Amino acid sequence: GPPAPLPPAHPRILPSDAPVSPHVPDRASLSVASGGPPPTLAAREAALADRARLAQIAAEEAARDSATCVRLGCGRKYSRSGPAPACSHHVGPPVFHETAKFWSCCPKKKAYDWDDFRAIPGCRTGFCTEEKEEGGGKA
Repeated sequence: GPPAPLPPAHPRILPSDAPVSPHVPDRASLSVASGGPPPTLAAREAALADRARLAQIAAEEAARDSATCVRLGCGRKYSRSGPAPACSHHVGPPVFHETAKFWSCCPKKKAYDWDDFRAIPGCRTGFCTEEKEEGGGKA
């Protein structure tokens, strides 16, 4: 018999109630294959709505599990359900004097640009925490 046709490079599955003409260019080759009825447009829309709802629930759960380190100069986001990540932070508060920006615990590491200031590495290491330490503050 004749050889089996090759599958299309990019097959499209159309809903059973969708018009075909917008999806098939004029004079294009068209193959029809069986394999069960494709979903209707309403079923596809319902499935997309379900996926969106599930994604929103997952995002809300992730937000409830998300924490931000309060150690000075860290501000890293991490998951409450896992172990706290290692943290590089400062022990003294920031100082903003005229155009210079630096950490009071590291006065020799000055920056004049906000991004450069945020990039000054911490002078202490530990683990991220949500609890403010005595004398500490927000990152």
